[in-house]
Amino acid sequence: QEQARLLDQSLHSYGTGRSQHLRMSRKNLNVDEDILHRAAADAGLGSMGTVYVEVWTMAPDGTTLIRPDGGYWMDPVFHNPDAEECGCGGSLDCSACRISNPDHPRFLPADPVAPGVGLAGILWNESVTVEDTTVVGGILKEATTHKRKVVWRDIRAMADNPHLPFDERLKATAKAGLGWAAGVPFHVNHHKGIVIYVARRNVDHALLKEGANEQFMLCAADLIGAAWSLREPRRLVMDSRKAKRDAAFRRVRIKITALIRMGFKLDQLLPSVQPVEDKGSRKTLPCKNPKIFHQVKNRCNKVTNTVTTVAKKCRGSKNKPPPPFNSEQALFTFIGSFIVLTLLAGIGHVLVTNYGPDYILLMPPFGAFICLQFALTQAPAAQPRNCLVGQLLSVSIGLSISLLSFPTWFNQALGTSLAIAVMARCGVTHPPAGAAAFLFASGAFGITHVVLLLAGNILAILVGSVINNISDKRQYPTYYAMGLNPKNMIDYLGVKEDWSTIRRFLRLKVDSEIQYEDERRLGIQASCSRLC
Repeated sequence: QEQARLLDQSLHSYGTGRSQHLRMSRKNLNVDEDILHRAAADAGLGSMGTVYVEVWTMAPDGTTLIRPDGGYWMDPVFHNPDAEECGCGGSLDCSACRISNPDHPRFLPADPVAPGVGLAGILWNESVTVEDTTVVGGILKEATTHKRKVVWRDIRAMADNPHLPFDERLKATAKAGLGWAAGVPFHVNHHKGIVIYVARRNVDHALLKEGANEQFMLCAADLIGAAWSLREPRRLVMDSRKAKRDAAFRRVRIKITALIRMGFKLDQLLPSVQPVEDKGSRKTLPCKNPKIFHQVKNRCNKVTNTVTTVAKKCRGSKNKPPPPFNSEQALFTFIGSFIVLTLLAGIGHVLVTNYGPDYILLMPPFGAFICLQFALTQAPAAQPRNCLVGQLLSVSIGLSISLLSFPTWFNQALGTSLAIAVMARCGVTHPPAGAAAFLFASGAFGITHVVLLLAGNILAILVGSVINNISDKRQYPTYYAMGLNPKNMIDYLGVKEDWSTIRRFLRLKVDSEIQYEDERRLGIQASCSRLC
C-alpha cells in the first residue's frame, strides 16, 4: 500500500509538472503565440515518442523558413529549461539548453534558414507538396493528407553528412540526445510550413510508426497550420474593430461636446445618444465582370511574386560553407585518388595497346567518381548502390536514345536529361552516370564499353573501400542496399499496392479469363444445338 501511494504521488507530480511547465512557458506569450504554443504542445503530448516539436513557416517571399514565436515545445520530462535547477546543472555544454533556453550563454537561436539548410530546411526539401486547405467558391478544399507520409530521419546521420550544408544548431540537436526527426508539411489558406517532430535516439520505432500515431501527427500538423494562418485575420479583425470603436467614440464625443456648448446638460444627453451608422461609399470595379477582373489581378500578382521570389533566391542565403579538410586528410585523399586512377588508367592503356581502340576505358566518368569516393566519402552519390545502379540505368538510356534518328547533339541532351530524371526518381543519383549517358547517347560507343565501364566501377569500389577504411576517420561504403528485392524496390518507388494486392489482382484476372472461356464454350455449344 505504501508503494502504491508513492506511485500515485509520483504520477500526480509528473502530470502537475507538465501542466506547470505549460503555464510557465506561456506566461509571457501574447494571444497568437499562446495559441500556436498550445497547438505545438498538444501535438507533442499526444504523439507517442515525441519529446520536442518545432513549427517552421515559409516566409511571404518564399525564400526562407522562419520559426515563429511560440512555435516550439519540449517535453519537461526530457529537459526542462524553465526549472530553477535544470537537470544539466547549468553546464555551458548542455546541448538541450543551447537549443531551447534563450537565457543560456551559448544559446543557438532558431534563425531563418534557406530550404535545404539545417534540420528544418532538409526536411522541408524532402517533404511532399501539399494542396492548399482553403475555401473556394463556398466549398472547403481539404488538404490531401493521404499523400503525406511520416518518414523518420536519423539526426546524427544528417549532422555528420558532409554532402549537406554545415549547421551548428543541427549538430547541437544531435548531441542533445535527440536521434530521430520527422517533418509533416501543411498548407492552409496560402500559408505554408512544416511541423518537425523529434524523438529520443533510443525510442521504440514501433510506437513511432504505428498507424494511429502517424494519423494523429498529420492531423495535428493541419491544426497547427490553421492556428498559424489565423494570426493575420485575427489582427485585421481586431484592428478593424478598434478603428470602428474609436471612430464611434470620436463622433459621440464631438456631438456631446457641441450639445454641451449649446446649453444642454450631460444627464439629459446620455439617454438620447443614438448609434451613428457608418455609410461608406462602395467602390466600383473598373471592369463589368468582377470575377474576371479578380482572376486577372490574382494571376498578375502571382507572376510578380514569383519573379520577386526568384530574384531574392538568386542572391543566396546566409549559410556558412562546410569546413575544409585538414592537411592530413587532403594528403590521404590525394594518395587514394592517385592510386585508383593510376590503376584504372594503366588497365585502359594495356587494353588499347593489346586489343585496339575498340576496348578503350572511358576515363572521364571515373575522374568524377573518384572525386566523390575520396572527397565526399559519406555522400549518397558516392555509395556503390548509386554508382552501379545509376551507371546501368544511364548507359541503357544513352544507348537507347542513340538509336533515334535525331541529330547527335539533340540525342546527347535528351539522353542525359532523361537519365538524370530516372536516377532521381529511383533514388540512385550519381553525377558521373550523367556524363556516361552523354557519351553513350552520341552513338560512338557500344556494349563492350558498357562492360568495361561497369567492370572499372566495381574495381574502383573494391580498391577505394580498402584505401578509405585504412583511415580511422572514414567509413566506405556506408551502405550497399542494392535493392535486389523486388518488394523493397516497389515500396521504395512509392507503389501503394503490396504483393498481396497484386496477387489478388492476378488471381481475379485469371478467374475472369476462365469464366469468359467457359461462357464462350457454352455459347458455342448452344449455337450448335440450335443449328442441329
